[in-house]
Amino acid sequence: SVLIKENFFVKQRGVIFSEDGSGNMQIVYSDSWKNVVVDNRLANELLVSKKDLSRAIIPEHFKTLVKQVSVLEKSLNMPLDIEWSFDGKTIAFLQLRPQTVPNLEYNLTWDSTNISENYPGITLPLTYSFIRSIYAGVYPEFLRLIGLDKQKLSAKSNVFNNMLGYLNGRVYYRITSWYQLVDLIPGKNNQEYFESMLNPVNKKGSGNKKISLDIQSIIAIVRFTIVLLCSPHLSRKFKREFSKKYIELGRAIPDNVNAETIFSNLQEIKKSMIELWAIPVLNDIRVMVFHGILKKILITKYSHREYIGFLQGLSDRASIKPLDDLVQLGEYIKNQMRYHKIEKISELEQTNSWDECLEKTKEYIEKYSARTPGELKLESPTISKSPKNIMILALKSRKSDDHLKLQSEPEKTSVSEHGIILSYVARNTRSAIDWRERFRFNRAQIFRLASEAYLTIGKRLFDESIIDSPEDIFYLYEREIDEIINGHSLDYELKELIALRKNKVKKYEKVQMSLLVTGRGIIATRHLNNESLAKHVKNQGLGVSKGRVSAKVIVAKEFDPNLDVKGKILVVTHIDPGWTLQFTQAEGVITELGNALSHVSIIARELNIPAIVAVRNATNMYSNGDFVTMDGITGEITIAKSKPINQ
Repeated sequence: SVLIKENFFVKQRGVIFSEDGSGNMQIVYSDSWKNVVVDNRLANELLVSKKDLSRAIIPEHFKTLVKQVSVLEKSLNMPLDIEWSFDGKTIAFLQLRPQTVPNLEYNLTWDSTNISENYPGITLPLTYSFIRSIYAGVYPEFLRLIGLDKQKLSAKSNVFNNMLGYLNGRVYYRITSWYQLVDLIPGKNNQEYFESMLNPVNKKGSGNKKISLDIQSIIAIVRFTIVLLCSPHLSRKFKREFSKKYIELGRAIPDNVNAETIFSNLQEIKKSMIELWAIPVLNDIRVMVFHGILKKILITKYSHREYIGFLQGLSDRASIKPLDDLVQLGEYIKNQMRYHKIEKISELEQTNSWDECLEKTKEYIEKYSARTPGELKLESPTISKSPKNIMILALKSRKSDDHLKLQSEPEKTSVSEHGIILSYVARNTRSAIDWRERFRFNRAQIFRLASEAYLTIGKRLFDESIIDSPEDIFYLYEREIDEIINGHSLDYELKELIALRKNKVKKYEKVQMSLLVTGRGIIATRHLNNESLAKHVKNQGLGVSKGRVSAKVIVAKEFDPNLDVKGKILVVTHIDPGWTLQFTQAEGVITELGNALSHVSIIARELNIPAIVAVRNATNMYSNGDFVTMDGITGEITIAKSKPINQ
């Protein structure tokens, strides 16, 4: 016999796995007759979700391929590995076999570069569960505001529920979820602008997506542009509504009601804030877009100095107001101490001026009680509970004019030749940063209310001997508190559980965690890996506020109102808004975390305090008394050999 076989000349060849372990079909192929997949060469890869194969946006022959593979998989009742080829008209199946090893492993990546400024170090379970539910609710609300339909958002619920991660007691961003979120926002360069704003450890690159020109996409882009341009108007609306709601919210959690009522009111507060908070998120996107455009223009064509200059000169003094009021309080207390010819707060307490000084201090506390170190951690004690601490800070405070040379417009540079467009972008960037600072304070106010409410519930649990102290409530998750209060729990004894978690916290405090953490395995979180950070020049970070200064270093690993930083360069891991009351006394500031849009960067620029951020391991690199020179533009830090200079 003679066997005659017709050749099948192909244009494309590859392998399809009917199940990748995540509910997708995985197509690996090359535009060639060669079997590059088997030969382990470079090939293209495509994932197609099995939840809705018919609506997948893929070439027609791939639609035919996945449809037929789906039929085969269902018929044989097992995941399949199929080798196929395509000649331009017909798909041929060359080989079929069961997938020998189920792909049950999955990868996860977390990044804390940005969020660790708000939640540095260990964060307790109640705070984490509180913020996780807020993130899960706020971002869909924001996307609805810019016009995304409910069906599309519902399909992405897993993304919103996993915006954060809780690893060894630390709060992280699930960075892949953030990239998926950014991809939902209309626009071409959003990924690039997002990376410029959050500065994740590993960047994907330009990632500029192709813009579809179908009617639905055009409508989405137009709507998003209109809403973005309306952001200032919506921000003013938020300001009015928040002022009213904040008073109402304060009434919703009085001390003289039962635990169930307080918890129920808290959930209403959260729901109300989620609905309202879409506007601050919109403003964050406004910062992201305009800052991204500004940075791209200035860094590409000009210099870092000019970029920093254009970020300086905010029109609103909302960020500076607490500092100015603290100075006024300090001046009043100093005058009373001069009158009585005394030098210590303890001596003032013995005079007839004490009651008036205490009253004015309490007025300041009433106004700015939310502003405290670690203000977004529910477990953080507020420094305003100790009027003496506020008085100490007030006496040390310096007038903003000592540093301040506020500019409504940046310095004249060669950039001015760009005129109207660049001026418009810069003005919108600074305006959005202004509002962002306002919203940060509003957010802190809500967190203080929640903290006080949960502490009151903690007192109720303590009274029933369910926990050992009211503060132990911060070691519970929200759902656990709900189960205890509303009768959904198998066990009403929590002391042993809390003791176990306290021991874990002590253990985790000793664990070193990287800014970038990955996990891979059947349960990825059981196999965490601290990824090494990108190499950086020793003694160098990111300059964010101009000025060159030489002075002695003072290292602070935690906030201490008694610390004397005047005339020194303050070196810390981070500076959140609560630290602002102290760091403005310094001649310069160096932080391990941060970027050009961090709170420390914004305040330092407005007060003309030289600042350098993102200096890895700075608190261990320098010691108290080290004499260094820092340059707030280049980010360079050197051991100084001459006497202190200020420029």
